[in-house]
Parts: sequence; structure tokens; C-alpha cells
Amino acid sequence: MGWNCQVSGELLQHFEQWVEEVRPSLADQGLSVEVSRSPTGRQKASLGVYLQLEDRGGFLTIWDTGECQLSTVDYASGLDPIESYHSINSDDDLMHAIGRLLSWVRGSR
Repeated sequence: MGWNCQVSGELLQHFEQWVEEVRPSLADQGLSVEVSRSPTGRQKASLGVYLQLEDRGGFLTIWDTGECQLSTVDYASGLDPIESYHSINSDDDLMHAIGRLLSWVRGSR
């Protein structure tokens, strides 16, 4: 991506832009894609993307403050989701978080 991510509302716009650009490709690969947005008027706006492929799912939530939460679950294992927290300070950070989500869902670690 050629944009420079900044901690602000632009961060969420860039994340949403990425999702919309790759959504058709992800669907062609068999992934389900769901997007959720925080209600307007919240102190911290957020955008979440849930991806699932077969028994693996992952939810990546990013707030306009640069906070980021990745939740991954292997439904076949019966174990609780695994949560990890990150800071997004650059486009590289954002792409790294997205890469972790995609790697998990596709079954590579």
C-alpha cells in the first residue's frame, strides 16, 4: 500500500480501504469476511474485521487511537480464543497485524 498510516480517523479509513480492496479475493479463496464498525459518537471509534476459513477464525479490531486487538480461535480444538494486543503506529504495523490475521486463518503460523 502506498499510504502513510497515522493514528487518527485516517487509520480506520485505510484499514477499511484495504478490506474493501481484498474482499473479493478473500471470498474467492473461501474466506468469510465480516466488517463491523463502532456506533457513531463513541469516544474511540473502531473497525473490526472477522475472517473465517473452515475451523479457523480471527477478529482484528483497530481503534482510531492506534490500539489493536487480534483474537484467534480454532473451533475444532474447543479451546478459548487467544487474544493479543498491539499498537499501530505506521502502515507497516497495520500490514503486520493484518498479516498475522491472514496467516492464522489460512493455517500457517
